[in-house]
Amino acid sequence: MSRARRSLKQLTTPAVRAMWVEFAQTRCPRLRNRLVEAYLPLVSYFAERVHARLPVSVDIGDLLSAGAIGLMGAVGAYDPARPVKFESFCTRRIYGAIIDELRAMDWVPRMVRERAAKLDRAMTVLTAELGREPTRDELQAFLKVTPAAFNLIDRDGRPRAKLSLSNEVCNSDEEAGGSSVEQSCMIVQTTEADPAVTVAARDARAEIVADLSSAESDVVVKLYWKGLKQDETARTRGQSPSYVSIIHKQAMQRLRASRSYEETRALLVA
Repeated sequence: MSRARRSLKQLTTPAVRAMWVEFAQTRCPRLRNRLVEAYLPLVSYFAERVHARLPVSVDIGDLLSAGAIGLMGAVGAYDPARPVKFESFCTRRIYGAIIDELRAMDWVPRMVRERAAKLDRAMTVLTAELGREPTRDELQAFLKVTPAAFNLIDRDGRPRAKLSLSNEVCNSDEEAGGSSVEQSCMIVQTTEADPAVTVAARDARAEIVADLSSAESDVVVKLYWKGLKQDETARTRGQSPSYVSIIHKQAMQRLRASRSYEETRALLVA
């Protein structure tokens, strides 16, 4: 058994068991939060295992946030009187929440992926048969589709990539000393800030703060408007990054309760 697995089995200490007994009787939110913090290593364990198999563009912070929400649900639903260890009970919820978050992050619809896979299979078979790359007409005939349908399959089969504005790129400018800068810094600002836009942004931020608790608004302000990273925000609040992830997730759920995803995003980036 690995060291990580052994350490995870030692999470339920006598103090934690005592908290479970008291929480089962009182359902105290303070005890719930302490139990969540006690089992946060489980969230880190599963998030890191899943993240190791994903592209580098996927932020592990998103997985930690989702797993923490799953952990909170598990703590609320667990009955210590049952003959099931909490570690076993919460595993499915944490892992399921992380997988659900990945599905929500997937920007390509399933139908598009199926079309791309179909074109890829046809290309592989025909290339092997012909000894060369097949033409569009040959691919269309192999797939037995109309020209319009093939155009759709061909469009969806072309590789696409998302560009993150936070990605670092090499700066060859001699004055910059060959340092790397974020992609967003390479975008030229061609216009001055519109005062009307500035006022609208201020009003949007005031609207968000009014909808959140003090802790949630503080985390949102630091993450979205002060440009702090999750670990930096955690240090300023004297909390762990995983616990900041919980607060951030709660804030997003509260904001999206009365708004669409697009409306929420527009307010946050205003």
